[in-house]
Amino acid sequence: MKITIDSDSVDIERNATDSFKVYYQRVASWLLIRNRCISAFKINGRMIKNEVEGENLYTQAEDVEVESVPLKVALQAAIALQCNTVRKLENDCLNLVTDCLLAEPKQIVDSWKLLCVELNQVLGFIPTLAPVLTDEQVTGLTDQKFANLSTIMKDINEAMNKPDVVTVSDILELRLLPWMVSLREFFQAQIPVIDSLESPV
Repeated sequence: MKITIDSDSVDIERNATDSFKVYYQRVASWLLIRNRCISAFKINGRMIKNEVEGENLYTQAEDVEVESVPLKVALQAAIALQCNTVRKLENDCLNLVTDCLLAEPKQIVDSWKLLCVELNQVLGFIPTLAPVLTDEQVTGLTDQKFANLSTIMKDINEAMNKPDVVTVSDILELRLLPWMVSLREFFQAQIPVIDSLESPV
């Protein structure tokens, strides 16, 4: 199998037992050492949009083409997107504070479920920041920020099951909303770190 990255032929180990996911991660690791990340991945000329497509084509792979961008550029764009998403969630949370007291129960539940889905998507982005996070930051996220969120979510769900809309509204405004603000501030604090990344080699 031939692999080119940014039109240059490279030699990246491929084992017979590799799945597409394993090989993709190996290519990503190869680029990460060079402060770059994958922007496009093609197998036999076909753009791979998801893992399922990759697995279906990988066993017949003869030609792999990868395009990359500097890690700094990708992370800056991704953080900007996540900050905008969290700002939206802050507004949604604030609206839900009022809806808890005025809206129909079904509307409240539906809005809450959607907020949870979108928040989980934001949390799924955090591992992407691994190259710029210190061990202390990772520990802080795991032992403090995520633990606090788990407690907040548990308290909201318990209040909803009673139902106690006043308590739900209070928890959203006084605990979840500040937590979201702190998450956005955490993302923003990584921007100077990303700016200091060395240029790719």
